[in-house]
Amino acid sequence: MFRRCSNGKLVCLRQIRNLKPSRYSPLVPFFIKCLAFSIGLSLVVLSSALAQYNTGDSQFNIMLAKIDEDASANFTYWKKDMSSRTGVSESKITTWSVEFGFKGGDIYLVIEISKITKRPVDEVAKIYRANRAKGWGAIARELGIKPGSPEFHALKKGAGGQAAHAPRLY
Repeated sequence: MFRRCSNGKLVCLRQIRNLKPSRYSPLVPFFIKCLAFSIGLSLVVLSSALAQYNTGDSQFNIMLAKIDEDASANFTYWKKDMSSRTGVSESKITTWSVEFGFKGGDIYLVIEISKITKRPVDEVAKIYRANRAKGWGAIARELGIKPGSPEFHALKKGAGGQAAHAPRLY
């Protein structure tokens, strides 16, 4: 079927039905959906990274996530650097990472909490493995580090320095 348009030309009705009056490219709605999905996914990933440590301090969680990022980007270098600065053997750090699934922030916290509480690193690592679901905030409280205490601030200050310390080799 054909219809005469206002300019006098004959046009097939099928063509008229398929025309969509739009000022935008037909791909714009697709790109908007993709952008919304990407933003949503980024927020989910970021919130899960921040919630992973459950220290009770969002700024501290961000620092620990940064330590994770540095450690996962070049674990060999990070492990060597951490070992030389803390005196914990590279093999112990590897064991915590590979066998027990500790991330960089976990390893940092085990070592620093060990120093602050004057407990062996293996004991702190064992306590963390047994109580991982509670989160680091609860574990630190169990070991005598109260939120807002000088010990907690020392942990937080050290994490900031650790996060800023790692050079970018990648």
